[in-house]
Amino acid sequence: MAYTYAKLAAFQKCPGSYKFAKDGAPIKHSAHMNVGKLFHTFAALYGKHCVNSKRLTDTSMVPKFMQDAIKQVDMESAKNGGSYCTVEEQEDALALAEQWAEGAFFEPAHDHSFETPLGQFCPFEIGSARWLGDQHDVDARVDHSEYHPDRASTIIVTTYKAGWKVDLDVLQADLFAFILMGRNYNVYQVICKFDFVRYGVTKEKVYTLDDKPALTEKFRSLVAQVSTATDFPCRPGAHCMTCNYAHICAAKATPIGAIASLEEAKSAVENISLLERDIAMAKAALREYTDIYGPVTHNGVKWGTHVSESQRIEDIQAFLKSAACLGEDPFKYLSINQVKAKKLFKKLPDLITTTRKTAFRGKTAGEGDEE
Repeated sequence: MAYTYAKLAAFQKCPGSYKFAKDGAPIKHSAHMNVGKLFHTFAALYGKHCVNSKRLTDTSMVPKFMQDAIKQVDMESAKNGGSYCTVEEQEDALALAEQWAEGAFFEPAHDHSFETPLGQFCPFEIGSARWLGDQHDVDARVDHSEYHPDRASTIIVTTYKAGWKVDLDVLQADLFAFILMGRNYNVYQVICKFDFVRYGVTKEKVYTLDDKPALTEKFRSLVAQVSTATDFPCRPGAHCMTCNYAHICAAKATPIGAIASLEEAKSAVENISLLERDIAMAKAALREYTDIYGPVTHNGVKWGTHVSESQRIEDIQAFLKSAACLGEDPFKYLSINQVKAKKLFKKLPDLITTTRKTAFRGKTAGEGDEE
């Protein structure tokens, strides 16, 4: 049996969702996942185009390949009973694609592969597939892989993250390195890159053959846990918001009263995750109804798709001239945020002011945080 990254990650986060996937339960994708699917489909189409045409980049083709991506994702959604990409999702994905393509370059001298299962990584001769034992195997799909023919012992794998988190997924990186070094003994170094396209930030983790024994032990142990498990409890958490099986999950929120112990506090954390999941599902169902029948007004609240407007000045030069004519100092109206200036932040560190604020909220815990 082959264990993919998705299955292993699901088991670690929530054994219940792993069991749903194992049993072939019906999937219902979260609506916001469409942006990620659109971007990943686009990135593969665009990357293949640049490589096949031997171009470092070709940003003029971004709109064309985004339209192709929209068609593919909508066709897939139609087959699986999912929702079509909304205009907002299409616009968000296009903005990400345009921003990413400005800095994405594909060296023609390198060998590239896109959306390829590492167990079938074409530039290399694959050895025995069943190297975790007679019955078990692991695999993972990588968004982009490349290596230079003259330095084939080093391979770079890149995974694109179109969401709002900037956390390096250690399990995913470990699995990439484990598979590549385990299945091909000519690979001595694996560089795993995580490209957080929304922020233009890239994080990487480098592996060498010295890491292979520890990785082998890690995945032997993890696969052993999964393959011998008989109980698959649901473990509510942040992953509930993107769970493909939320619509059939038996885990339900219970009333939260005064909290007097650590166990009750942990129970409250699970309940909040379930409540947020259920609210998102209720809104998605109501939106589908209002998209067909129009807004619904009840108890003084009008639910539906409402138009909002925002105003901005695009022509900065004209603004400066107009402000001068009015006798106004234009600079007191101008500010530069992190999105606009991210390319300059490293070059102008002395001009950066850092502000901090506190907020009571939940965030993804790191590997070193205690349970």
